Amino acid sequence: MTEKTKTDRTLDWIKDHKILSIVITIGIIVIAIGTFTNSLQTILNLFFPSKTPIVNIELPGSEPKKCEFNILPQKPFKYKNSTKILIAVFEGGRKEAKELGTDISMSIADRLDEYCKDSLKLSSEDIEVVRLNCFVQSHSDAREILDSLGGDVFIWGNNFCSPSSEKAKFCPKATLTRTISPLEARGKRIEVKEQLTITDLDLPSLTAERPYQLLNFIFGLHFYLRDKFKEAAVYFEKAGDEIYSNEKGIENVYHYLAYTYQFLSKNDKALNYYEKSLRIFQGLGNRKAEGLALNNIGMIYYAWSKYDQAIEYLQKSMKIFQDIDDRKKEGVILNNIGLVYYAWSKYDQTIEYYKKSLKIFENIRDRQGERVILNNIGLVYYAWSKYDQAIEYYKKSLKIKEEIGDRQGEGVTINNIAAVYYAWGKYNEAIESHKRCLKIFEEIGDRESEGVTLNNIGEIYRACGKHDQAIEYFQKSMKIFQDIGDRKDEGVNLNNIANVYYAWGKYEQAIEYYKLSLKIREEIGDRKGEGVTLNNIGEIYRVRGKYDQAIEYYQKSFKITQEIGDRKQEGVTLNNIAGIYYARGKYDQAIEYYQRSLKITEEIGDRKQEGVTLNNIGGVYYAWGKYDQTIGYWKKSLKILEEIGAVEANTVRENLKLIQEKMRKR
Repeated sequence: MTEKTKTDRTLDWIKDHKILSIVITIGIIVIAIGTFTNSLQTILNLFFPSKTPIVNIELPGSEPKKCEFNILPQKPFKYKNSTKILIAVFEGGRKEAKELGTDISMSIADRLDEYCKDSLKLSSEDIEVVRLNCFVQSHSDAREILDSLGGDVFIWGNNFCSPSSEKAKFCPKATLTRTISPLEARGKRIEVKEQLTITDLDLPSLTAERPYQLLNFIFGLHFYLRDKFKEAAVYFEKAGDEIYSNEKGIENVYHYLAYTYQFLSKNDKALNYYEKSLRIFQGLGNRKAEGLALNNIGMIYYAWSKYDQAIEYLQKSMKIFQDIDDRKKEGVILNNIGLVYYAWSKYDQTIEYYKKSLKIFENIRDRQGERVILNNIGLVYYAWSKYDQAIEYYKKSLKIKEEIGDRQGEGVTINNIAAVYYAWGKYNEAIESHKRCLKIFEEIGDRESEGVTLNNIGEIYRACGKHDQAIEYFQKSMKIFQDIGDRKDEGVNLNNIANVYYAWGKYEQAIEYYKLSLKIREEIGDRKGEGVTLNNIGEIYRVRGKYDQAIEYYQKSFKITQEIGDRKQEGVTLNNIAGIYYARGKYDQAIEYYQRSLKITEEIGDRKQEGVTLNNIGGVYYAWGKYDQTIGYWKKSLKILEEIGAVEANTVRENLKLIQEKMRKR
């Protein structure tokens, strides 16, 4: 359901939709692999025979040689959406090292295959493993092979890499690349800044006897690439369990765990790991990694609505990228600063930083970056209710996408144009635009964006009061999310179906669907979504006059928002609790909760919600018959809403006229 703050006039309508944060990741991966003993027989006895075939690519000759992409077969992987793993021979100088290097790679591949099949019940369509009977000597070599064969991660390294050690040690390395739709949030109204970069990792030398750390890392990576961050966190934690805090490379473990927890909205844990990794990066003089960590910390404060601190960290990050002359990353950080000001409702500063970012992308001829920033500028004008300018910038972004053949990006921007028409009240144009982008997503096979667009069409029919058609499109959307295993969007969709039944006055069905949504969100750890749905259930009980139950659900929602640091939603829920006391005629308590909500909106700089809450306080005083206070609060509300160009200013202006006329007649 949409979350609402109400007096006798509703001013705010906060939709349950997904905004994707702009986060740069260092994308660091750590593989911890146990040390194998000197006895080759002991190594081989650790593993069971493979139950599904591993693809082995053998090169001519009796001994492994250096991998060369031009002598390897092209594209050995069969499945489009699998996690594609390459494993090379671990290079060693002397004879026994060469034999051990081959045995290590074979054993890892076999054990990985066995564990996939028996423990995780994963098939080749989920994870494909290709073992190369050759070695690589650098990340640049590994990257060439990855690009040539179409892999996601290349595991390689050296053995007997610590001659002074009593035990045979080997030093695993990983080269990671992942191709995603660049800089794009699929089918949504906002675009994400930026895709994962290629990651080159030299990992700690290890002496454990079993390769479980390596396997745990690979499975963590698999779930990570599938956006299943809850499962990914479990395996990444296991992968790092046996790495000592003083081990070289531990900073990479911290950073990767932090990034995963950030996706899970477990920002306290994420911040803890980022700060640990940041201190080590600074000690090592790794300026690029330091800049990325500072950015990610800034985005945690952004998620917490602590905008001053977010800006502080992002400015530090930007200075580093300016110092090392990384213009692209500088453009990214400028965009991220703009995003913070956007959330802060400081649209002038937002536009200023977006245009600085745009200038950099134009100068370095980064067309992908250009079209993202043009889209984001359009988004600001959309939020500002300046619809003509929003359409203008969206069309500039669309033109670039058409020129570079970015079909998926075309669909996203057309979706954004549809959102403008929807806000403008031009529902026919909105549906026409959505159906146009739906055709694109169907043609390119982007099922997630297809589901999102069907959901958006359903939302328009809901707004039009066409409940049957709204349910029809929401059901189509939900089926796609169920088919592709997208449980988070399924939870959103169930919430939206409940919205329709709520608007329809069918409260029992609404409660049923909200509880289905809540169950999914609890199961996948979507705590923010839990808070939204609990709030919505409270809203159902409020409109039915069951105020005790409404308060109960609002309080549950409030507890979650406090725990995850979602101060904006915390303010909304306080506003809703105030609305209950208002409806009961308990004006003192209503004012108390509205003032608590107002304090939060002022602290986080949410000017629109501040204006709404001031209006609501005025509404309580109006019902109380205290008209002087009413006029004072409504004037403050009007001033803010007019300054930010909010359409709600019209309602407040009319309210002021009515009460002033009433006062004159007294």
